[in-house]
Amino acid sequence: MVSDVPRGLVERNRGKLDVILKKGKGNPGHLRLSLYLVSIIILLVIIIKLFSNQNYRLTFIDSDTGEPVLENNIRVELLMEDESPKHLLSDETGSIIIRTNRSRIHMIIRAPYYLTDTVTRILKRFRHSEQINLNADYYALMISYFSESDVSSWERRREQLTGIFSDNAIIYQAPEKSGKGGMALYTKFEFIDKITMPSSGLQQIEILDCRYFNGKIAILRFRTKSELE
Repeated sequence: MVSDVPRGLVERNRGKLDVILKKGKGNPGHLRLSLYLVSIIILLVIIIKLFSNQNYRLTFIDSDTGEPVLENNIRVELLMEDESPKHLLSDETGSIIIRTNRSRIHMIIRAPYYLTDTVTRILKRFRHSEQINLNADYYALMISYFSESDVSSWERRREQLTGIFSDNAIIYQAPEKSGKGGMALYTKFEFIDKITMPSSGLQQIEILDCRYFNGKIAILRFRTKSELE
């Protein structure tokens, strides 16, 4: 059994002990150990930061013009493994912010007058800004143009519209932004009749969603623009 150190022995040698402790402070071995510990702490902080959630800004670009799509109606469905999808809406600069610790993300992007696309992105820890190209939906643009222009060749317009719609297309009319009007449902030829007749009331329409099957429009959702817009 080890006995306690006699109190008198400690008191008599306190001076020598102080000298030894002071010398120990200048020991290169102790200095190296301190630097080593500091380095480990810094490394741990970096590792924690790398594996923690990061903010990534995704900006949507028109593939034809190379300019940002300045639209706050770009809807993004972020597909999460083992989780329900997360729905995001772009801001006025046509961008979204995603906060994640994943290195790869999958998403479905929908925007008026652009083709719906499924995109996969590999995120880099030290690059927090990405650009994603959107391809214009020329059929949707054509329909909108027809509804706003004064075209004298009605037969030619009907022929073009007949060619871009599936025979079983489902066409929804949503209420105006102001809430006026109600829902309406049209078949392919009912819609073509409406949009090619100046007195039909289907003028100045805004395409909200356009979906395709075998290269033709299968589902179309739109609303009419009010005079105040």
